[in-house]
Amino acid sequence: MAAFKQLSDDIFNDFLDLPIQDRTWRIPSPPAEHGLRVARLMAGAMNLQEGKTPSAEQVRSFQFDDEEEEQLMHQLLGTDTYDEMMGIYSHAVVQHVLMTVIIWVAFDEATAQLYWEQGGHPKPNRAARRKKTTK
Repeated sequence: MAAFKQLSDDIFNDFLDLPIQDRTWRIPSPPAEHGLRVARLMAGAMNLQEGKTPSAEQVRSFQFDDEEEEQLMHQLLGTDTYDEMMGIYSHAVVQHVLMTVIIWVAFDEATAQLYWEQGGHPKPNRAARRKKTTK
């Protein structure tokens, strides 16, 4: 049986670099516990978007009070980064950073980059636009 290659930065990108204005923020990958929570939240959100009824557990996982929401932001961005960003940027910018990180954790870097670069407003691809104009 072949030996597995040692996990390294070549395999996993354990951080995300997000440039804002004249600064790049390095966001480390969260601990597994927080990543799994994000994955559950995103799975539930996708089910809702597809019109599926969420499970009772998913409904409970969506119910955040202000303190829990802030706690998740600290967990995903890191307390120092979160506090510093809150003192510099608007709510919209910090929310965009947070959603980018959530997408990165739940999906992958390429999907997060697409969200980041489109300002959180996905644009339909060319095939979808062509299909829409030919009807």
